[in-house]
Amino acid sequence: MHQKFLNFCVVFKQVILVSLAIIFSLSCNNRSSEIKAIEKKFDFVVEKRFSSEDAESPYFFGSILNVCTNTQYIYVADWKNYCIKIFDKTFKIVKTIGKLGSGPIEFSQIFTDFTCDEKHIYLLTITRFYIFSEKGDFQKEILLKFQSRNLYPVKEGFLFKKNFSDTAFKLLDNEGHDLKTFFPNKVLNTKECGKIYVSPEAYLSSDGFFFVLDSTRYNIELLDISTGKTAGLISRDCDFWGMECRKTIDGGADFIGGYSQMMESRDSFYYIYYKSEKKMKIDIFKKPKSTMNKGLTLDFTGKYSGKFIPSCLDNRNNKFLGTFRDDSQSLVVCKLEVK
Repeated sequence: MHQKFLNFCVVFKQVILVSLAIIFSLSCNNRSSEIKAIEKKFDFVVEKRFSSEDAESPYFFGSILNVCTNTQYIYVADWKNYCIKIFDKTFKIVKTIGKLGSGPIEFSQIFTDFTCDEKHIYLLTITRFYIFSEKGDFQKEILLKFQSRNLYPVKEGFLFKKNFSDTAFKLLDNEGHDLKTFFPNKVLNTKECGKIYVSPEAYLSSDGFFFVLDSTRYNIELLDISTGKTAGLISRDCDFWGMECRKTIDGGADFIGGYSQMMESRDSFYYIYYKSEKKMKIDIFKKPKSTMNKGLTLDFTGKYSGKFIPSCLDNRNNKFLGTFRDDSQSLVVCKLEVK
């Protein structure tokens, strides 16, 4: 009996030691994953600006929705003129797609999102989705049965971020057939605004990682599109506002602050979030070989209060393309300087 008791004590001691080791290891991992950001000053230095008041000029823009680039071309979506302009890397015009109308390669709805990859151009309007080749040749039009704010071409088909819905994302196959809807939206309840769904921002990396950017707390999660599950990567504690709700003059509701976006270079992710229209903060992460296993490592962070609003980053020359906050009729090329 005494020997059994001693054996029990030995086993119990081993279990305790193993448990303590696991707890200590998890504690160390948690500490190591904490963000200790190095604050630096950022500045976007304007290198080129393209605009014209001449309607016949390739640099005449009504209002630029978005800019996208791949290794060959620069694409500019002009929602006010209902067209897409294609430039080469020297900013020489190659082709203009579309105009206002209901005929072939004409658009009758407001543009809501625009993106590209190496083989295609993707344009989203309120209820229609258009696919063009990288050279601007029309390939397909898909009628959507829901309103969407953003689109992401994924290996399963096309992922859309929905408007005014309790679930954030809808996945369609390459022919536009519904596959599934998933990821519950954050719900913001306030006395002034009532019940309103807060759609998270998102970003699809060149490696196929789908990041969900929570603008209410500036968190970054990794979404597995095949399962709909997320894994937390970054819990960002910063001194910027999250998304806030306010009443509008007509008695409705609107959001202020909280907008987030992400873009990438060959070796880094740039996580940009806005306190207001005039102030933004930028976190720069080292790009890991496997985001699933290693998470993200923050290099440094900084504030910027200038007028430039980036749309994309051209990996060929590491320059940011976008517009000015108060001038959506100009295409602007900037270099990010870290001071």
